[in-house]
Amino acid sequence: MLDSRFIYNAKWNEGKHLATALKAVTVANFLFNSVRALRNRAVKPIATLREELTYIKKAESKR
Repeated sequence: MLDSRFIYNAKWNEGKHLATALKAVTVANFLFNSVRALRNRAVKPIATLREELTYIKKAESKR
């Protein structure tokens, strides 16, 4: 899904803000998951953060 977002952005927006926006949302998700992890040990905020940043990096490098 991220690949298509970057392709669309490159075609129509020509901006470089997509990766920055996605990373900001990932950090916000990390903060939210950190609070969730206090009650639910199954939530792994660090692992989720790394996974999401990896997806963004891979999609970003394909453009």
